[in-house]
Amino acid sequence: MLSQLTDVAAGLQYLHSKGVAHADLTGNNVLVDARKRAQIADYGLFTTCSDLNGTSYIRSNVRWAAPELFDVPDSDTDDTCSSPKLESDVYSFGCIVYQVLSGRQPYHDIRSDHQVVIAILRGVKPKRPVTPAIEDCHWDFIKQCWLEISKRPPIADIRDSMNRCRGAMS
Repeated sequence: MLSQLTDVAAGLQYLHSKGVAHADLTGNNVLVDARKRAQIADYGLFTTCSDLNGTSYIRSNVRWAAPELFDVPDSDTDDTCSSPKLESDVYSFGCIVYQVLSGRQPYHDIRSDHQVVIAILRGVKPKRPVTPAIEDCHWDFIKQCWLEISKRPPIADIRDSMNRCRGAMS
């Protein structure tokens, strides 16, 4: 599983090197080929906007979305969309690692997506699951992915952390 997560990190690093944010990274957007290599699909589909009535709508999988993607406009007349950032992908990647290693989607203990958004905006992160599949070194790089945006490391650094973790376990 870690090698496939490393494949995802490598694909994300490639996109980021071209200045491209995936913008909707979830476990559902990671495909595994016949050689058991992970491939990223469906990039660039995330949108947050305000419609003409002033209500917000979100087209994404909120359980994997970074908090900054739910930023509220400064005024009623500001109808700009939140634009995904490279750091937003790093947050989502942490959610994928959580999902793969725990076998549960992020915020699995919260039923409603609306309640998940509220939790994310309040700074609540998924709890560390009790499973031997998540070693301390895994949890450390998951937590790095979930730091506030200004402190979130680039995917290359996360990939290095993953490789160090893999090396320590072998």
